Amino acid sequence: MRKHFWLTSVVAGFVVMVLSLSQVAVFAGGVGQDPAATSEANQKDTSHSRKAAKKRKKKSRKPSVSSVPFLSLPSIAQPVAGSADVSQAPAAGVAPVNTTTKGTSRAAKIPGIRVSPQLNLVPAVSSVSLTNATAISIAADVNPNPEALSPYPSNITVAGLTGTVNSVSVTINNFSHTFPDDIDMLLVSPDGRAFHFWSDVGGAIAASNVTVTVADAGGSSLPESGPLVNGTTYKPFNSSTVGDTFPAPAPAGPYSEPATIGAATFASVFNGMTPAQANGIWSLYVTDDLDGDFGSLAGGWTLDITTTAPPTTAGQLIISEFRLRGPNGANDEYIELYNTTGAALTAQAADASGGLGVAASDGVTRCTVPNGTVIPAGGHFLCVNSVGYSQGGYPAGNGTTATGDATYVTDMPDNAGIALFNNSTGGASYSLANRLDAVGSTSEANTTYKEGTGYPALTPFSIDYAFYRDTCGKSGSITTFGQCSISTPKDTNNNAADFIFVDSNGTSAGAGQRLGAAGPENLSSPLNRNSTITAALLDPCAAASSPPNRVRDFTSAPAQNSTFGTLDIRRTFTNNTGGNVTRLRYRVIDLTTFPAPSGIADLRPRTASDVVVTVDRAPCGSGTSNITVFGTTLEQGGIGQPNGGGFNSSLSSGTVTLGTPLANGATIDIRWLLGIQQTGSFKFYVNIEALP
Repeated sequence: MRKHFWLTSVVAGFVVMVLSLSQVAVFAGGVGQDPAATSEANQKDTSHSRKAAKKRKKKSRKPSVSSVPFLSLPSIAQPVAGSADVSQAPAAGVAPVNTTTKGTSRAAKIPGIRVSPQLNLVPAVSSVSLTNATAISIAADVNPNPEALSPYPSNITVAGLTGTVNSVSVTINNFSHTFPDDIDMLLVSPDGRAFHFWSDVGGAIAASNVTVTVADAGGSSLPESGPLVNGTTYKPFNSSTVGDTFPAPAPAGPYSEPATIGAATFASVFNGMTPAQANGIWSLYVTDDLDGDFGSLAGGWTLDITTTAPPTTAGQLIISEFRLRGPNGANDEYIELYNTTGAALTAQAADASGGLGVAASDGVTRCTVPNGTVIPAGGHFLCVNSVGYSQGGYPAGNGTTATGDATYVTDMPDNAGIALFNNSTGGASYSLANRLDAVGSTSEANTTYKEGTGYPALTPFSIDYAFYRDTCGKSGSITTFGQCSISTPKDTNNNAADFIFVDSNGTSAGAGQRLGAAGPENLSSPLNRNSTITAALLDPCAAASSPPNRVRDFTSAPAQNSTFGTLDIRRTFTNNTGGNVTRLRYRVIDLTTFPAPSGIADLRPRTASDVVVTVDRAPCGSGTSNITVFGTTLEQGGIGQPNGGGFNSSLSSGTVTLGTPLANGATIDIRWLLGIQQTGSFKFYVNIEALP
């Protein structure tokens, strides 16, 4: 959830604040010398002769038929309006602005990309082979026909499939029966598709410990008169549906029927299933038409499924953050990619190459996203230059979420363009027709490697900088107040409008000054959880701008980037993800900070310790209690953030770990501590990021 805190002014203790349940917003107000109270409005499924007679009946009715393959965009909730102040004199509150999602993603504007003639589309194939080895027993009981075998059904659970189903087959293990013709088998998928793939086969020739596979690729159909040959792969078969019923809990017929009674195949029934349809319980229902014979599937059964992943197309995976040098020199560089689709994305090249290529405008591939790589919904893939990359220890205390998923060793020149392609073949295949995304500067001549005119070219300082995509919708403007209108990386196909430049010193390097941090993320990084982790006031009986929900401390601490004191914001967060949260942090997506013009507050997010506070919780007035509000830690990378946090900085909740997860439905009370280096109107927005 993006929590949006927007301070308008640091004056006589008056701060306007907005709390949106899709953003954390400390919003419009001021920070000053004297605290001032403000109001806040809440805006939220018998004998063989009899058998022979049954078969004759079936055959007499047989028709003349020839045989023959990690989060949707969070909504923006209505804000909660209020006020606060961090300036020298009282200032009027700035009202929240009702907004709608701005910008159109490349996925919406470009439904697909044209593939160069030299590329042959080759989908990625993955497969699973799962066995339920529990014997399925066939008793010689005198029961109503048909007899359901035990167990009935026999189940196999499929999990983790990605891509689209493109083949299904079934292997019957160690099948024995004194009269195979009596056996019928029905395969049912998790979404209820039912294929009667085995019936009237094997004749009266007893089968003993036979293992056969039934698949569309079989050399011939299952034999109607027998015998069943061990180790053979057969096509499905049924000659008549007379007497072929499956008692509950099998789904009611009619079922998809194979030749000769029908024309269904495994492909016609199951191909095209999505992961949501194919992952789950697959059931095999086996019946015996007539009593008096017996046998078993002593080895149970095996289910084989293969899936394909379609080639990755433009707009599904974009470059979300990068830099071409850093404090460790020209090789201190990285490229971060982001999955925009709202579902897990399986990377797949559009040709026979090994994956998606990331190249600089010299045409040299820097790294490859291998085919089959699964990037969670809202997740990232990180390429780094292993010669000089300095962010591997980010965030401090957890060096696993910013290490490279792929590495390279060839420096990318300053201001060079970078592009992501639907192949890693290189050469002529790195063309505009095969490009998925690009970012480059105004000095980049090759338009394949930038969008629009490009971002402003930089003076090549070895500073701790980054370009990252705007996740607020206001291009990071210090003086533009109003609620953020997006919470995912902005993509309008215009690099200049989409990317924000930040560095840890607020350096003027040609692309605008903004104090901020590099925040590279990889496959294991926390994901945006704006829609499933919700915020509320620490004390619902007090105004958002009043203690204990917000506290203004005037104690000067220049060494901690708090010359004019601090603003302390407290909130209660509830885990509604449906599972345990093992990592929780808050990424700053908009705020007022250095350099701030006169009348605008300069805020510096900093590390905060735990505090104990007194709250009055519902029903209001029924009594107070003391609670611990957990501090957040300013995550550090590169040379750290000696000037405090800024744009793209992240604040982690260290109390939420693998060892001490936040259970589903549980709450946590946290605080953000903002140092004040200049008083005036302010704003503060963060996105909630969490694992899993």
